[in-house]
Amino acid sequence: MRAKQKIIRRLCTILLILLGFLMLYIGYDNWKTEKEFASSAKGSSIGIVHFDKNGVQTVRFPENSYGVALDDPKLKEGQKIKIYYQKSRTYRISRTTKNYHASKDIYGPIVYAIFLFIFVAFNQLFLPTVLKHYLKKRYG
Repeated sequence: MRAKQKIIRRLCTILLILLGFLMLYIGYDNWKTEKEFASSAKGSSIGIVHFDKNGVQTVRFPENSYGVALDDPKLKEGQKIKIYYQKSRTYRISRTTKNYHASKDIYGPIVYAIFLFIFVAFNQLFLPTVLKHYLKKRYG
């Protein structure tokens, strides 16, 4: 039984470390997309907000008639808004010329990854030592 617990603990540790690295990659990818959007040629257009039958909010504009998903609860059906789009990839739109992602989309995954690494280190290195010391002191 003890061997199974060790194996499960090791697997959980490995999964959390992999998840941490995945979060770092997500943050890096979002940062790379942000830099690409900021340095690329952009066009501006007037888009019309539309809600499809599933309630997904999209913006349709002449350069991309299919629509691009948008998440802004303040916008109403049929409202016209000014958007900026990346000319080489018209599915990337923003309400400003400089930002594609919000800061939380870039820094959030990095903070979560650091939290996961600290959590794993605490559980694997620090906690067993503290518990041994506490139990030895308490129960001699």
